[in-house]
Amino acid sequence: MSSMTRKIRRESERNRQDNEKKAMKKAFKTFDGMPKKCGECAAEFDNTDKEVLNQWRVAVYDDGRVHLTCPNCGPTPEELEKADVEQ
Repeated sequence: MSSMTRKIRRESERNRQDNEKKAMKKAFKTFDGMPKKCGECAAEFDNTDKEVLNQWRVAVYDDGRVHLTCPNCGPTPEELEKADVEQ
């Protein structure tokens, strides 16, 4: 009986690893497909500057679309705070 449970456990582990690999592959595909410019004003996105990374906004939709917005085009901190309070 122990060999049967071990077989089931190993198969379950393989399935879990396969699912994780598929999820990672999907995430990398989404990241690779991310735009390099702002969707509003076409400002260049510099992903090497750590200060800038925290200011840009990324929206990923259920259908796979990715929308990138620069700090100048995106909502102000006050607007974000107001939206959080309303929810």
